[in-house]
Amino acid sequence: MKIRKHKSRGLFLSCVLSQGIFLFSSLVLLLIFCAISSSMEDPDSITTPLSLCALYLGSLIGGFSASKLSDAGIISGLIAGVLSAVIIFAMSAFPLPSSGVTETKSLILTLIVVPISLSGAFIGKKRAKKPKRRNKRYS
Repeated sequence: MKIRKHKSRGLFLSCVLSQGIFLFSSLVLLLIFCAISSSMEDPDSITTPLSLCALYLGSLIGGFSASKLSDAGIISGLIAGVLSAVIIFAMSAFPLPSSGVTETKSLILTLIVVPISLSGAFIGKKRAKKPKRRNKRYS
């Protein structure tokens, strides 16, 4: 059996790389959900829940990828979640049309990204392999 040397990327670099995956997956999910909502009669009623769903699923994928890219496990998901929340908060500073959501509700919805990313890291955590049992034949 070959033993491969595993070169670690480091905790911060893997979390930054996972932010690219987070942004890409969130954007793809948002486009899919926008296509779904535009096919309905009243797209305004479902736009906010679907956009939040795309954000949180992207955060779950980002935490999962941070855990898989680094050796730190759950800590990388926590850092990736904080970085995702900072990116979302920075994007909310752009002068875009108002969504009608209050600042406190927006802050709470943004901070929910951190535990969801943490749960994605928990799902993607590298687990120790269990030794295989050999079935012994008794004659």
